[in-house]
Amino acid sequence: MGAVFALTVRKNDPGAGMLLAAAVALGLLTAAVSAMAPVMAFASDLRELTGLSDSVTAPLFKTVAIGIVTHIASSVCQDAGEASVAKAVELCGSMLALYAVIPLMSAVTELIKDLI
Repeated sequence: MGAVFALTVRKNDPGAGMLLAAAVALGLLTAAVSAMAPVMAFASDLRELTGLSDSVTAPLFKTVAIGIVTHIASSVCQDAGEASVAKAVELCGSMLALYAVIPLMSAVTELIKDLI
């Protein structure tokens, strides 16, 4: 409903339409974050049951969060007509995801060393 309204407003006033679309996206993002509470509770329970440390699970959650934020930022840039900025955002997000996963890869490397 909000997206249709934003498209209608964008025809007459592109700036206001963009702001309205951003507000609708922010509202949807807020709803999605609140819907993630059960997922996070399940992940916490799973971590406790398996005995995995935060050094293993935290990089996974950080990487997922980086991917979500990167996707949203890239989409906003593309909607604003800035395709080159959107590609730069995607590249930076990929590099940040790789950086966030370094502790997990270090733990895997140590585990392999111990097995050899």
